[in-house]
Amino acid sequence: MITVVTTDAERTRHALRTAFESLYAQFDGARYERREGYDFLFIPQIPIAPFNGVWPIDDDAAPALEGALAEIAAAGVPGSVQLRAGETPACEAEAKRLGLTTELALPAMIVRAADLRPRPVEGLSISTVLGDDDRKLAIETAAEGFGAPVSLFEPIYGEHVLAVDGVRVYLGRAGDDAVSTSIGYTIGDTTAIFNVATPAGHRGRGYGAAVTAAAALGGFEQGAELGWLQASAMGFSVYRELGFEQVATDLLLTH
Repeated sequence: MITVVTTDAERTRHALRTAFESLYAQFDGARYERREGYDFLFIPQIPIAPFNGVWPIDDDAAPALEGALAEIAAAGVPGSVQLRAGETPACEAEAKRLGLTTELALPAMIVRAADLRPRPVEGLSISTVLGDDDRKLAIETAAEGFGAPVSLFEPIYGEHVLAVDGVRVYLGRAGDDAVSTSIGYTIGDTTAIFNVATPAGHRGRGYGAAVTAAAALGGFEQGAELGWLQASAMGFSVYRELGFEQVATDLLLTH
């Protein structure tokens, strides 16, 4: 079936699905399945709720949520439901009935090359990750920035993932210190920007904004027309200052 994409909001959702589907294909045992009315995501290598669950496309999927989430729970992995705010109220109600009542808003934001406003940061150098030493530094920087175990990030930064066409990891350094990192993934005419992370001790200096802009610029260099991301509450104002605009809101529902 051909997906017709007509608005920026639709482009971000189409790009999100395409990016995750491609990345999940790099992992043994992972499943990204486009089912009737929803997408099913399962990746045992990353056993956290945001990466495992159901992404409803329309409200016809509501009766299937319980069974789909049970598939994930049977593997001992926490599940989630991620949906576009206001588009699938029946699925949202069903997810909450099933106990997924913790809600996290993820603004979907986009930027075009003409609107991007990067700001140079004195003393900061940004490079793409090419060797194993830099790859490990990026993993450690991301883990510290998100306050999560290194083991959760190792699969995302695996050599086989970094070798995927269009994937670039960026590492910001101030002197000898790794201070921020991001991932850009260009597929077709869009670039996804993931895992923007700055350890707490280095925040407030523009490092996160700089590596975000680097990922967007890298995508434009590869031919992308649009850079996009899902913003955290901490990053939202930073991305706005860079020229990103919000086109929709995704909701992540977890236990």
